[in-house]
Amino acid sequence: MKERKFTIPVDANFLSAIGRAAYNFNYLEWGVIYGIMRLRACHVWEVGCIHRTSHVYGALTQAIVRTTIPLPAELRLRLTDFSERWKAAVEDRNSLLHSYPMTAENRLPASGGRGFRIWQETEILDAAMNFQILSDRAGSELRDELIKLGAKPF
Repeated sequence: MKERKFTIPVDANFLSAIGRAAYNFNYLEWGVIYGIMRLRACHVWEVGCIHRTSHVYGALTQAIVRTTIPLPAELRLRLTDFSERWKAAVEDRNSLLHSYPMTAENRLPASGGRGFRIWQETEILDAAMNFQILSDRAGSELRDELIKLGAKPF
């Protein structure tokens, strides 16, 4: 394997935190996509996951509203709440991954600034944990609960 020498300086823990957040978000997003597939009884290419993540948010919202699966009222409320938390996670992911590298006032590595949210390692790891918690919830509500109601398991 070819050795690569990266020349852009970065703190290893900070980089690891960003990688964890990105990975956890990606895992969460695919849980949402599979949930939409169950709600709509469709194939992955019909979800539109090749589009921006904001498209996936809209697809989830519409799938909850339009599903032919007889959702109990309590589950529909939980799915609607999940959809709103998913939207907030998308906004956090976008804020983190579209921010620019910087050094914070405490001299630690960060991303953001200039009026935008400043992300340091702790905040990034908190976001990564939130993405993981939402992913677990997606597994419970968008997979397990829907399969119990007759959705395809995929």
